[in-house]
Amino acid sequence: MDGSLIYCDPPNPNAGAIATIHARVLNFGDQVETNVVVAFYQYAIQPGSEMGRVALTNALVSQGTNDVSFTFLVPDSGASLTVFAVVDPDQTVPDVSR
Repeated sequence: MDGSLIYCDPPNPNAGAIATIHARVLNFGDQVETNVVVAFYQYAIQPGSEMGRVALTNALVSQGTNDVSFTFLVPDSGASLTVFAVVDPDQTVPDVSR
C-alpha cells in the first residue's frame, strides 16, 4: 500500500455522509498477482472493526500498482474516524523476497 496515495472523497465527511476511500496497492514482488483483496478497518485492524473488502479487478503486475476504492456510510460516532487499509488480510499470497 502506498501511504502517500490513500485519501477520502470528500475530505473530512460528516456523519451520515457517503464517502469513498481511494488507495494505491503496490506489488514489490516478481510475480503477477490476481484476485488480491484489500480490507478496510475502522479504528483498529481486528475482525470486529472490518468495514468491508474489495478485490482488485485487474491483475497486479510485478513491480506495478493498482488503484482500489471503497465506498461507505460515515458512522455517527462523535469522534474522528481512523481508517486502515490492509492488502491481503488473510495472507493468501506468500511473501517472497528475491
